[in-house]
Formats: sequence, C-alpha cells, structure tokens
Amino acid sequence: MPATTTRNTEYIPIPLATISLSGVANFSLYIRDNSSNSIHLYRDSSLLLDGADLQRLKDRGVKHLYITADAHLVYQQYLRNNFAAILDDDSLPISRRLDCLSEAVRDVLSEAFAQRNIEDTLESVKQLALQTVDLICHTDTTAQQLLKVLRHDYHTFTHSTNVAFYCVLLAKACGTTERCELEQIATGGLLHDIGKLDIPEQVLTKNGRLNSEEWELIRRHPTTGFRLLANHTDFSFGQLMMVYQHHEKMDGSGYPVGITQSRIHPWAQICGIVDVFEALTSHRPYRSAMSRSEATSILERQAGSRFNAEIWQCWKKIIQHS
Repeated sequence: MPATTTRNTEYIPIPLATISLSGVANFSLYIRDNSSNSIHLYRDSSLLLDGADLQRLKDRGVKHLYITADAHLVYQQYLRNNFAAILDDDSLPISRRLDCLSEAVRDVLSEAFAQRNIEDTLESVKQLALQTVDLICHTDTTAQQLLKVLRHDYHTFTHSTNVAFYCVLLAKACGTTERCELEQIATGGLLHDIGKLDIPEQVLTKNGRLNSEEWELIRRHPTTGFRLLANHTDFSFGQLMMVYQHHEKMDGSGYPVGITQSRIHPWAQICGIVDVFEALTSHRPYRSAMSRSEATSILERQAGSRFNAEIWQCWKKIIQHS
C-alpha cells in the first residue's frame, strides 16, 4: 500500500482486520483525521487494544490504522505471528476472518507487485494460498459470506485476490477435494495476472478505450507471466496453465494462442470463468461494476461456446445460492 507523509514522518496504512487481540503489538498505532486529513497517534505501543476498541473503530467505518515506516518490519513479524491465530479463532465471526484474510492477501500482493521481486512474491503467495484453503474449505464459509467482504476495485492485486478465492470455491464445487491441488489452484489464482507487472499502470487503469499498442501490451501478459514462472520447478504444470491459458476460449477466440477446448487445462478453464466474472462485477476506470445478475447473463450466453458449460453450471449454482 502507498505510504502517507505527514509532518516529515512517513506512515503506512495497515488493515484494521489484521490487528489481533491475541498478540502484543510492539508498535504504535495511528489514525487519520478525515476532517483535517492529518494522521495522529491513536494508541501507544505500551497500551493494548481490546475488543471494545476494535468494535468502536469498525462502527466508525475505520478500515485502516497507520504505523510509522520504521515499524513496518515489526508489523510484518507481528502479522506472521498472529495471522494464523486470527484465522483459526472459532470465536471470531467467519466474516471477520474472511475480511482479515482478504485484506492481508491484498496487502501482500500490493507490496509484492510494487517491489517486483518474483522470489519474495512466490514465497508469500504460497503461504497465503495455504491459509486461503484452510479458511474457505475447512470452515462453513459460504459464497455469500465471501462475496460480502471482497472489494471490487480495478487494482491488479485486488482482482487477483478475488480470483484466487473464487477459483478455490469453484474447484471445490467441481469436485476437487485434494488439499494439495486446492492449494496449487489458490496459488495459481493469486499469480494468474503476474505478467501485468510489465504493463505501465496508466495502461492498466486507463479511463477509456485502449489503442492498438496498449491492447497488444495487455494481450502479452499471459506469455510474460508464463516466462516469469516457467523456470520455477515448484510451480506445477496446472498452475503455469492458469497463468498462460486463462484468456483462452473453448471456441479458439481467446489469446495468446487461440487454442480450443481440448487443449485448455481444466484449472485454466476454472480461472477463465471466474476471471471474467470478477472483472465484470468490479469497478473499472471506464465503467461501473455490473450486478451479479448482469454478469451471470453475459456468461450464460457464452457457456458452451467460449466457456466450459459444466464448469459454468457449477459457478452459476454458487452465485445463485449466494
């Protein structure tokens, strides 16, 4: 996430959902005053937050607190120490745990994309994939609960977070039960757009129609992503195909190659459906988000031709029950 500078001090926003009551936060917490657009001390490192504090912040609509830039490493360690405890805490509503997971995944992906460090990104994403599968598949999580907490903006890391969650839900609905496969699918979903690292931000967020050169840049991202990951022996063939083939279509109208149904990996077919659904239901600089029913109607018309009809029916059933 971008840092904010106030009075020569650099502050970094952190998701409120990542603050756990089970661990000691050895860093001070700051809050933004929206009326003056300034940041001031909320809680010194020597004082503990309690449940009432967190609830009051949530009731006020506070989504983020702030830490100073020099406390960032301490915060990252705190997050590693307490993240699992938050997700495993059955006393917490599933909505809060999902919110925490979603916020943390976006935070890590945002930082990884900004730093463009593939090795660090892969390591972080693997851990997040484990936690994604744990929470989505080993609790009573419903699609309705998940859809309620997900953001729907146009940032690449937000889109990748949502696609990964959707991929796990859909793969599970389609009959994938092996934990190792679900973890690989979650990782593939998180990294399916990693090829966009090489696309200028002004192209990704352009408020208007792309010109031919810009569209060509976009069409390259599956190939770029494949090349970035192809030499990593711990990245499976199915995961690579999620990156490389998620824009291919059953009738051969997709890219980067234009292959047809029999040559598109099943995981890529799963990713392709939820990728389009997530894109349609998210805000874009050039249009507002569609409703779920509008997106469903569009995909319904393309099922059997551009998208696998059986996989689509599984996703449609998930959406209709959420």
